[in-house]
Amino acid sequence: MKIYLGVGSNLEPEKNIPQALEELASLGIQVESLSTHYRTEPLVHKENPSFINGIWVLQGYPGNAFDLKKILNHVESKCGRVRSDDPNSSRTLDLDILLMGDYFSPDLLKINFIYVPLLEMNPELILPGQGKLKDLIHPSNKENTSVENMHPLIEFTERIRRMIHE
Repeated sequence: MKIYLGVGSNLEPEKNIPQALEELASLGIQVESLSTHYRTEPLVHKENPSFINGIWVLQGYPGNAFDLKKILNHVESKCGRVRSDDPNSSRTLDLDILLMGDYFSPDLLKINFIYVPLLEMNPELILPGQGKLKDLIHPSNKENTSVENMHPLIEFTERIRRMIHE
């Protein structure tokens, strides 16, 4: 079963995103592939630094979503994440399960920096109870998010891809 993770950071993302990949590997969790990573503006707190966001695919994780979320929270903490009451605050690292088995995050169809990279990776992906990803309404037609505010980071993405193939 493939598991799709959302990855984001706006506090030292060039350091924290690669560190997250290393932390997962040290725990025996391998990233199989990843999307282009994008520089994006904060959705709410426009005064905060911009984010780097992308999608990572895990293959063959043997546990359940609850156990995986505990591991992801541990990796976030190792990368300096301090949780606050504000879900839109700046963060060193954010790792979210977007799709695992019959579960998919409702944000998947609402936020372009999730939808666009996922579409890039697998347009034929079937979302439980929804159909093929490519046939679903693009988020920019539904909300005030825009792909014009997504800037692909090709060199950063290639550096991360090299890390998963080492």
